[in-house]
Amino acid sequence: MDCAYIFKTRPGYQVRLQFTTCKVESTHMSPNGLYLGKDACPEDWIEVYNVMPEGEERFVGRYCKHQVPGPLTSDTDAQQVKVLFHSDSDLATVSQGFSGQYRFVPRLKTAGSMKKDEGATACEPIQEGAKAGIISSPVSSNAKYAGRLSCNWEIKVEENERVMVYFHNWQGVEGSMLDRGCGNAVVRVYNMSSESPSAEFCGAEDAMQTLANGEFQMFYSKGPYLRMTFTTGVNIAGGKGFQATWAAFSEDEACSDGIRCAVNRICISKSVCGLATDQVSFCGLDDESDRKYCVVRRILMLALPLLGGGIILITAVIVTFIYCRRKKQRPQQHLVLNSRTSDSQVMRLSHPDLDDQELPVPKAPPRVSNGKSSSRGAKSSSRKSRVNGMNNDLNVHYQPVNKVIICHHTVV
Repeated sequence: MDCAYIFKTRPGYQVRLQFTTCKVESTHMSPNGLYLGKDACPEDWIEVYNVMPEGEERFVGRYCKHQVPGPLTSDTDAQQVKVLFHSDSDLATVSQGFSGQYRFVPRLKTAGSMKKDEGATACEPIQEGAKAGIISSPVSSNAKYAGRLSCNWEIKVEENERVMVYFHNWQGVEGSMLDRGCGNAVVRVYNMSSESPSAEFCGAEDAMQTLANGEFQMFYSKGPYLRMTFTTGVNIAGGKGFQATWAAFSEDEACSDGIRCAVNRICISKSVCGLATDQVSFCGLDDESDRKYCVVRRILMLALPLLGGGIILITAVIVTFIYCRRKKQRPQQHLVLNSRTSDSQVMRLSHPDLDDQELPVPKAPPRVSNGKSSSRGAKSSSRKSRVNGMNNDLNVHYQPVNKVIICHHTVV
């Protein structure tokens, strides 16, 4: 038996589905509840599709047994949502089937990559052109996520890059993938917009570590695009949610302009150092290569200005010391003229700041004898006279100032 349920939307609206029960008979399903491909649940199953205006059907997932499909808000560009129910001809194995509810809601408001339903808590957008970022489930005042929440994160990177998402802090999303499914809240990760989800999950705080040995904490896109959604139903208890990091990466062996992650050998952008690398890692599970690189880089950025200032200070001290030492060692020169030197005699002086220049010797001042000055017409023999029993010699000291001789003369 095959049944099809078609939910057509009118312009400006989307459809929201929430399954309340699911008991569909099947002997085979994914062992960890993560893979929802068409080879799971071979007997009886439920399939969900987004139908585009041109007729393209985007597969959401296949569900069976007690695995309740997670709540779904149709894509903003979808025209319909189709739900298929299939049951084989084996009447010996029957079950109760499924039930749910639907509602048509105004089209999600969009701001960049942020999309939220009316009354829902805002979802932080993906920054355009970014190489890495942090994705968090929005929480309300009681530190839990709200109902009727639709978050849609679309990450687009360069053509030669791919995207890695790492759930480093999973605090709990209502439901259990191995028990009752994700009927009240669900996280979906899509590799490409038209492909099936690579993962659909929920669960308690330890769900990430117990399923698939923690390996599903990390997801790698197949190309330069990855999409992730978080949808909650109505009348839910709420949970603490999750936090994940994402990073654009390449497999460049040189990685000259990036950070080489030691474990998975991918190359991520150095721009992660501007994010909260002291708390989270963008290299993935058990890999702190980016955190170590960013710590060393931060230390160097703080130390370089201090080192540069210290070099300038030391240089200034050395230059000052050399200047003062040379000035102190410069010799002081004296010029001594006695009373027998002729007024017309010309001396040749030598000084570091002067080339050989001929300078006239300054005339001696009037002599003092018993407090009285001698006349200009005194006889030459007066030059040999003594004052208080001492030779009347003339001492002349000079020092250069801009190649000008300043003479200091005193009578001794």
